[in-house]
Amino acid sequence: MIQPPIVVDARDEALLFRSVERVAAYLEAIDVENDEYPAAYDSEGRHLELIIKTVERRLLFGLIRSTIDLVDVRCLEEAPNHISELAHLLRGHLSGDNGADSSAESLKALVAAAVNRFGYTA
Repeated sequence: MIQPPIVVDARDEALLFRSVERVAAYLEAIDVENDEYPAAYDSEGRHLELIIKTVERRLLFGLIRSTIDLVDVRCLEEAPNHISELAHLLRGHLSGDNGADSSAESLKALVAAAVNRFGYTA
């Protein structure tokens, strides 16, 4: 079960989302395809996979068919096995502004601090 917020590594920043649906709505398929987001996690440290799914759409009363690529989020593990990776990502972004040492903070405190400092992307 994916526990929000969802944290997406965008290389130079951590993107925070309130839900999987907001991740899918915000991220562009071409960026996911080009590996612009090296990692994604839920708030407990579960590794998430950003994938692209192609959906067929019908326009003009079904006369015209087209496809669109959408982003989807899939949980890769039941237990949170990537706690240290998520903590490292958050610490890297949290320590940049004011030099505060967040090395001793719990993952829950790091996630809360990231939401407080950066807010939700979407």
